[in-house]
Amino acid sequence: MKKQVFLFLYVLVGGFCLHQILPWWVINVTALVAAYVVALKPMRSFMMAFLAAACLWGSSAWWQSAQGEHLLTAKMGTLLGDTSVFMLLTGTAILGGIVAGLGAVTGSLGRAMLNPKS
Repeated sequence: MKKQVFLFLYVLVGGFCLHQILPWWVINVTALVAAYVVALKPMRSFMMAFLAAACLWGSSAWWQSAQGEHLLTAKMGTLLGDTSVFMLLTGTAILGGIVAGLGAVTGSLGRAMLNPKS
């Protein structure tokens, strides 16, 4: 349980800090490194990284959208077939979660491949 919480916090805090100066895909690298360092099974790594990145990207997307009173998000929703603001923010969170989750699975399986005894 402590390893899962550590992985969650590492991805959340590391992703937040690195996202300020690096591109969007840095969450993938953060999750990969975290899962490599923390020895968890691939599915647990995926779930923890998915949850952390979904929280991070969802809250970040909401914050940025709220700064503009959701005007741009609403216009993008109209372009995408009358999709609501909530659905766009949820989709952003899910997409971020999948990106980080796949990075975490890669890190977990890479650790298993390079260190078969651990």
